[in-house]
Amino acid sequence: MRIAFVLLTHNPDEPAGIERSVAALAHGLRELGHPTLIMAAGPATASDPDQLIRLTSLALPRPAVEEDLARLLFDPAPVTREVSGLLAEHRVDLVCWVDAVWGLGYLSPAPAGTATALMVHVPRTDAPLRQSLEPRRAGW
Repeated sequence: MRIAFVLLTHNPDEPAGIERSVAALAHGLRELGHPTLIMAAGPATASDPDQLIRLTSLALPRPAVEEDLARLLFDPAPVTREVSGLLAEHRVDLVCWVDAVWGLGYLSPAPAGTATALMVHVPRTDAPLRQSLEPRRAGW
């Protein structure tokens, strides 16, 4: 099963807990024989592994805050097209939106037939969280 984790920020040497947990989970899945990708915005670094795909439709400031996300995703169409295209190109079977908002889970731009999972690390009560929890396909 090909699995992709999608989040806005990811750097191999980042001390953030979400990024470390995703890297560890992806590594464990690879050891079990599952091709696994991580998709994230941000400039490439010398320590980026081959399995990390950088999104080009978003340029996040560093550090990024929620107001930046709202501004950058005012029109989510470019990132939706890019993520959906990458998932299709890599024939991903399961996409895990790493967080409801910072993981782009509220957009859920998965191609038809791609299973999705939403990880929620920080509970929220705003519109993007409600949008991320809406059923997208028949049979949910």
